[in-house]
Amino acid sequence: MIITSDTEACSFQNWYHLFKDHSIESVTIPIDENVVNYLLEDSTLVLPEEVCNTSSERWSEHEGDSLDLDHADEPSSEIKPPSFPSFSKALKDGINKLGGAVFIKLNWRAPQDAAWITSTKSLKCTSIEDIYLLLKSSDIITEDLTYNIYRLGKKDNCHIVLKRWQEIDPGNEFRCFVCKQQLIAISQRDYKIYYGHLAQTKYQIMEEISAFFKENITGKFPLSNYVFDIVRYSSNRIKIVDFSPFDPLRTLPLLFTWGDLCAMERNLSAEMPTIEFRILGEDPGIIPNPIARYGFPQDIINLSASGNNSAMDNIISEVEAQASDERNEEDF
Repeated sequence: MIITSDTEACSFQNWYHLFKDHSIESVTIPIDENVVNYLLEDSTLVLPEEVCNTSSERWSEHEGDSLDLDHADEPSSEIKPPSFPSFSKALKDGINKLGGAVFIKLNWRAPQDAAWITSTKSLKCTSIEDIYLLLKSSDIITEDLTYNIYRLGKKDNCHIVLKRWQEIDPGNEFRCFVCKQQLIAISQRDYKIYYGHLAQTKYQIMEEISAFFKENITGKFPLSNYVFDIVRYSSNRIKIVDFSPFDPLRTLPLLFTWGDLCAMERNLSAEMPTIEFRILGEDPGIIPNPIARYGFPQDIINLSASGNNSAMDNIISEVEAQASDERNEEDF
């Protein structure tokens, strides 16, 4: 396989086979072109026929003879749902293979901005309905698909990744930065939260990550400069979560800045580099969430922009106006 860019090298299906033994068990499924087109359609959320059929079966099982058949023969005005039988079957098979619950992502990123739409308010999926809802509702997924098609020019290079669902303590996730095949920096992954245990075990964690990198990653990943995320379940039990480009346009530096990292790269010598490990030393208070810019309701944005009042003032005014209209209607 010829890899033509750093972004492609970090695409999940291009590295997972190299590090399968040191990663969370996963299934990679190519996304058909017709599914890509469906996900990129700017239209009302219409779920595929396979989801509708599954929902109907569940409804029938629960309702039994109590179903209302009076209107069964009436013509439906609903939009006809699309159908992707092969892709939907691959999703179902993947969920079953991985124990019935999975975490989903695309080649590079996960639909974190759409987690609100699932019943669990997370990226945990136990059905194809959960998966389609996340994929269709996520601006992040739309961005990655668009990037894949228009920047890389490959519509057939889109994959969905199903990872076996595991409960992971975000205080044990770390982002590691590599320059010239040398580990130069580590940051706690959840950089918005203070975790007291990190200060107590900081040097032990750094030594374990450094040893893991030397034994299992260095020399095997095709790039000289890159970023990788890991989760440390316990002492000397580490799994790779993902790889990312060493690129300010594609990867967040977390507790570093890209200026910091580029300065480290410039000053890197042939000798063993000093690894800088950054954690939060105290509770930082409220930090803006970079995901918050995705999926923000347009109605709220319009209200916020409608005058000099705050968004909340505008919301209250709008609710009061609607209540007033309802009272006026009752008077008639």
